[in-house]
Amino acid sequence: MTSQNPDYGWCHIESRFEGPGSTKSGNQFVLSVILQPGVENLCSGIHVVVCYKEDDPELRELAVKDNVGNVWFVKRQREWALTAPAGTARARQILVDRNEALLAEQEAAHRASDALLEHGLPALDLPLCTVAYEIQDCSNDTWRRAKLVLLPSWPIVDGPVRKIAYQFVQLTHDPVVLYLSFNHTLRGSLKPNNKSGLVCAYPTSMGISAATVHILPGSHRHRRIFTQPPPEILSIIFGCAVENKYGSWRPTLVSFALVCRDWVVALEHLFHDFGTYTSGKTAPDLIAVSKCVQAKSQLGNAIWSLSRSHFGRELAYNDEQKYLERAIAFKNILHSAKYVRKLEIFDTHSSLREEFVEALSQSRDVRSFLINRYSVDEQDEQKYWCLPTLPDLFRCFSRWERLHELQLYGWDGPNPFLQTVQQFTIDQTPPLSCALKTITLATGPITAPQLSNLTAGSHASLSDLHLSGVIGLSNAGLKDWLFEAGGSLQSLNIEKCSIAKTGDDEEYALDAAMGHLTALSNLRVEGDIVSELAVLRKIASTERYRRDTITLDNCPGVNPHGLVQALKSTGWSTISARRVFEGNEPLMEEGKAVAKGRGIHLW
Repeated sequence: MTSQNPDYGWCHIESRFEGPGSTKSGNQFVLSVILQPGVENLCSGIHVVVCYKEDDPELRELAVKDNVGNVWFVKRQREWALTAPAGTARARQILVDRNEALLAEQEAAHRASDALLEHGLPALDLPLCTVAYEIQDCSNDTWRRAKLVLLPSWPIVDGPVRKIAYQFVQLTHDPVVLYLSFNHTLRGSLKPNNKSGLVCAYPTSMGISAATVHILPGSHRHRRIFTQPPPEILSIIFGCAVENKYGSWRPTLVSFALVCRDWVVALEHLFHDFGTYTSGKTAPDLIAVSKCVQAKSQLGNAIWSLSRSHFGRELAYNDEQKYLERAIAFKNILHSAKYVRKLEIFDTHSSLREEFVEALSQSRDVRSFLINRYSVDEQDEQKYWCLPTLPDLFRCFSRWERLHELQLYGWDGPNPFLQTVQQFTIDQTPPLSCALKTITLATGPITAPQLSNLTAGSHASLSDLHLSGVIGLSNAGLKDWLFEAGGSLQSLNIEKCSIAKTGDDEEYALDAAMGHLTALSNLRVEGDIVSELAVLRKIASTERYRRDTITLDNCPGVNPHGLVQALKSTGWSTISARRVFEGNEPLMEEGKAVAKGRGIHLW
């Protein structure tokens, strides 16, 4: 919107949205005009005009009116207040009084406007700031519809003659909010007997269309000369523009960067997210990204999420030279990503293991760490790839003080049952201080002392532990760990793990520690590592809506008769006992009857 005289020096910003309330016909709309600081020195007030082309056949009967002074609305508000319960009557009355005061204020403003338009404006030192909207018909053979268009100036000298359908004048600088309606529709209504044969008997409600115009001082005399925001502020703005990761967010960032030299910081956001699930049809070139971060270190510092799978899942295991090139490239990216927060890695070339671990340890801000791996032949004599060992990982974990999520699907190391003290010492895996919340350990060797040191700083924070295919744990070691660090566990999953007992008379670790695991609400075990005592010794939760669940999957240590007896006093709410009652249907039915009597779900 521009003024009649360019010397007036104001400009505008318009925004469109759906206002409060709802309409089925789409014939209501809201117009707002807000003067920003500095404009009061340029104008005496606000003039709002709604017009239409006089020669448009669809708009010949057009009429626009105010919705101020809605008597029916006020009456309904009063009835609503009078019928309120005693406890809410006062609050309702305050709301009604506020609405009535607002309506009275709006009615007074419209009466003043009508008087000015009827009797003429007084002599003004400054012109009025005129905001003009045109109602344009955009109907077709099927639909009848109009749209609101903000005009660049008023009056319009060239083109078709425009007729004023509505005006409002205010000789103050207060914001103007106009609630209007007209005998047309902004949402679209089906024409009767339309050629398409469409019928809509019950149109759904929609929000009321609204438009707001902010008037800003456009002259250098009345506003500060624009200065470039600092890079930190620009970075926040660019980050907001791409936070939802919509389909074309990368081209948007490149467009920002091409505006001027100061906006090149937008390119840093391209490097924020190299995560596993980041959108994008084509994977970035791993080697090209490596060259970029080596040439410009701040791009490496911009990486927050880094996943090897983001650059494609083909690791070229059958081509050592190609595999080595890509492994070097990822190692270089990893070395430069000093502020990465979420990190996923795969294996690397055996010749790069020390450099790879050193690159891993460069970061100080890792919060989520994942080791993933592909299904490759571990017996391959020509194997030239490797994973970090547990001592390697502890070197990194000791520096990652903010680490809270750990998922290890494999790591290198000898079988702890076969190694001697000279080959491996506990000093290589010292106690950690990071407060881990979730831990997943799968397909790798670890001993109970190592697990204890891994969770040394997590006794109060650890809520979820998943062990799958882990070797090296003893039953006695697991029991000691559960008493030491299991008090905060809410979910525990142990499957396919070799947890050896020293003798048949040794009590299962889970049985012994169950009374101590008071926070545990979800337990899943597979294998010979538990008996019915883990069901019997479960203490019922005092939380009202908590339902604790245990899943026993192929557990030969569970005696079915003992399990039925345990159901009479257990604190578990849901019990899944797969294969426990296999071949003994009557005992299964007896167990279900006991469970039903106590409100337990047994299956």
